[in-house]
Amino acid sequence: MISTSNPTPSISLAENFTGTQVNTQVFSLIQLSVIYLICWLTVYMEPAEQVRYIVAAGIFIFQFTSFYNAVAVLTLVLFIPFPDNLIGSEISGLKFQRIACWPAIYFSLRSKSIRKFPVQYGTVLLLTISFIFIKISADILHIVQEPPLSLGQTEALGLKNFIAKTFNIGLHLYVIYVVFTKFSQSNILRFFNLFVLLAALQAGTLIYLAIENPAVLVMEQGTFNNLLWQNPYFGHKNDWGILLVFALFLAINRFSTRNALKYFYILSIVLLLGGIAISLSRQAYVFTVLGFAITIGLKRDLKMTAGIFIIMLVLVIIQPEFLFTRMESMVNVESAEDFQNLNRKVSDLSINQFVKNLQIIPRMFYVEWEYNWSEGFWNGITHQLGILGLGYHIFIYLYFLVRFFGFMNQKPRNLSFLGLTCLIIVLLMFIGCANRRAINFMHYDGTIRQTGFIAIFLIAYCEYVYYSFHKKIVGSDRL
Repeated sequence: MISTSNPTPSISLAENFTGTQVNTQVFSLIQLSVIYLICWLTVYMEPAEQVRYIVAAGIFIFQFTSFYNAVAVLTLVLFIPFPDNLIGSEISGLKFQRIACWPAIYFSLRSKSIRKFPVQYGTVLLLTISFIFIKISADILHIVQEPPLSLGQTEALGLKNFIAKTFNIGLHLYVIYVVFTKFSQSNILRFFNLFVLLAALQAGTLIYLAIENPAVLVMEQGTFNNLLWQNPYFGHKNDWGILLVFALFLAINRFSTRNALKYFYILSIVLLLGGIAISLSRQAYVFTVLGFAITIGLKRDLKMTAGIFIIMLVLVIIQPEFLFTRMESMVNVESAEDFQNLNRKVSDLSINQFVKNLQIIPRMFYVEWEYNWSEGFWNGITHQLGILGLGYHIFIYLYFLVRFFGFMNQKPRNLSFLGLTCLIIVLLMFIGCANRRAINFMHYDGTIRQTGFIAIFLIAYCEYVYYSFHKKIVGSDRL
């Protein structure tokens, strides 16, 4: 990532929001929804490969309609897993994201920067060092010990995979950089809404799959593994369940601080809550309640408190059997031993493994690779970078918690609520690193996943809003 000083206050009055720009945002949301649905139906219905190639070509051509559309479609295929299946496995190593990036790069080369990258130097430096060390250690681990690259994949790293993974990281960071240096203020806000839209569409798709296959909600043997535990389109339920929690608080933030697009945010909140509910992810449930509790405790906003109370009341009235059944075992836990039996991620085996990893010299250099029993980022990164690497990444989280707590206490209401949203998400990430690999900004295998992508964008957005207020840029109160 590239860092520079404070942004140049070069935003003109023309960038302030008008009714026309609101209509533009609505039209953009509809366009991207249609693109998503076309991708989904094409992958879900499994037509002939010629049809998939035609759809991919049509979306590629659509990207050339505008700079924003080029970057938005690239973000869609980076953020949502299944569009890569448009190309399929017939062409080895070729993913749709590696085609969709070129229109965005084309427009970027032809466009001048509006501002310098508006993120504090310390923030960029901390994350850059983290990404470099994680990527290098992950590559060394795969070269020296050859652990599986992914589920069901046992091949060694290889030059092709090294280049592909590095290129993928570059695309994620490139999107963030382009958005905040070359997009207008209104387009940056459109991009914020894009993340909410994509997560809500993902939630809606998962709800549809659950409706089509209701047996998964009662966890009948032989049905849940393929659709929830390891969804063929979105991955593991705990990963996308937590992603939906993050997106939920983004949508709540927008709904609480903006007058425009209210119905969009309400619909998004409903879909995201529904997606969280059908995930059957106890961690997603707990994170949702914890996020609400933090919001009520720190903000004491009457409208938000009333809204959260209504959501809880509806759940109590409806009492969805699948949700209450899923939580029953956790509620009935009476001892630490019961909790360990319920979740092997906190078993003695995983705890002992983590303690053994607390070495100055990382254990990956002198101990054979073994399964990460906690399935958490903290254990994985300690195995690769030792106790110093663990301490560095804990420091990153403490840095962000302190910084966003300061933003939360700023006078502008928009910035204050945004600081609260960032504080909640960073705190949930910090807690989730104990038993989730992909929840950190970068997975310890050297890749950026959905939660990491949305977290990096949110941090950059919060920093941009802070400097917009600080520099008194016109329209900053609308961000």
